[in-house]
Amino acid sequence: MHSARRLISALLLTVLALGLLPSANAAPLDRNHERAQRVRPIVMAKAEMSLDAAVAMVRERFGGKVISASTTDQGGRKVHVIKLLSDQGRVTTVKVDAQSGRIQ
Repeated sequence: MHSARRLISALLLTVLALGLLPSANAAPLDRNHERAQRVRPIVMAKAEMSLDAAVAMVRERFGGKVISASTTDQGGRKVHVIKLLSDQGRVTTVKVDAQSGRIQ
């Protein structure tokens, strides 16, 4: 019986130390704020694909030698424009959407 009380006391102290129980002087929760926090969607910023990453992706997919690579704005979106020279001497222009990484 005595060891059970010790165990309960130890558990209670651990819970309090970890902050799992509210303290006696904690302010009451604002229910509207709590609800708003749960309802608000989480928006995470996406990193744009760098020009170097786009060049590496295009070279891996199409092969050949990169002649030029630049970034331009098309319709309010950043687009990486990469020109390749194939082994057969053909020049190909590949566009990569910087936000999505999709080849256009």
